[in-house]
Formats: sequence, C-alpha cells, structure tokens
Amino acid sequence: MKCIVSNGQTEYMCIQMGLNHIKLRHSKLYIHDDEKIKSNKIVVHTTGSDRTRDGEIAIRTSSGEDDVRVMSDDVIHSILTNYTDYEIVQIGGDNDKPLGGHSTNLSGKLDYWEVAKEIASSAKFIGVNSGPMHIANCYPRVEKRIVLME
Repeated sequence: MKCIVSNGQTEYMCIQMGLNHIKLRHSKLYIHDDEKIKSNKIVVHTTGSDRTRDGEIAIRTSSGEDDVRVMSDDVIHSILTNYTDYEIVQIGGDNDKPLGGHSTNLSGKLDYWEVAKEIASSAKFIGVNSGPMHIANCYPRVEKRIVLME
C-alpha cells in the first residue's frame, strides 16, 4: 500500500488524480489567528457525526459518507504513547469515543468558536474526517494528521 503525505484533503485528492505540482490556497479563519501556539499541545477529535443518531436520513450510504468515522483503539493507543510529553486536549460531542490516558476531555463542553480557539492554539491536530478537521484546515500554522477510518 502506497502512503500519501498531504497537507489536507484537497491536496490529497489532487495527488490521487496525478496533479502533484499544484499550489493550494487553503481557507483561513481569522478569529483566533493571533493565538499563541503551544508547541507541546495537541487537539484530538475521535468521532465524526452519526446522521442516523442525529435523526437525519442516511442518503449517501453507497459512497460511505453516512458511515460513522470513529478512531480505532490502535490509533488512540499510538497517540497516547507517542505524545506522552504533550498536553492532549480532546474536543467533539458528548457521545464521542473517549481518548482517555493523560488527555483532557472537553467533548461536549465547547461551542464552535471555543473549538476553533483550542485548535488555533495547538501545535498539532489529529482527528477523523469531521467538522473539527475542516476547522483545523483553516489554520495553516497547525500541523494536521487526518485519520481516515473509512
């Protein structure tokens, strides 16, 4: 299996289509843009949305879009093992899979702007394909690791 390293989902898709030498302009949120980055802070999001749990109709099952994206136990173990010297902050919803370990769980406790501030002040973001991933993509200074559990 070939490993593709990219700066975001759009760049990943371009590489998949053979467009290797493009210059992308990523969207950017300006709120919290001057937030001081903590070099030892990681923000993690473990669980994407679940349309059926949220009362929505699953209309994109054939493309996998309605599958719930949940970080595997192996990935969670790797994060906790590889980043023992980091402040790890979990964001997301009330029902998200807990990260555990030495992390601080803020799932269900923050509004969107507070999530943006947590991400903007972190050195790294690790998460599944989700809304917080799109927020992280708006902060070019934050290093991103997107876990595709599809």
